[in-house]
Amino acid sequence: MVNFKCEIKGLNNLEKKINKIVKELPQKVEESVEEVLKNIQGYAIRLEKRTQRRRHFN
Repeated sequence: MVNFKCEIKGLNNLEKKINKIVKELPQKVEESVEEVLKNIQGYAIRLEKRTQRRRHFN
């Protein structure tokens, strides 16, 4: 976990925004990884179907 303290006036909102991002980041990363895996799986399925069609016609 990343911790930092801002002593400059007006940076409190920035600190809140950064903390929110840090808290949401693991979930966003997990969602992104799942999306990439789905895309890879879809591509693999299409590739396998093409390979099977080629074998069938040869």
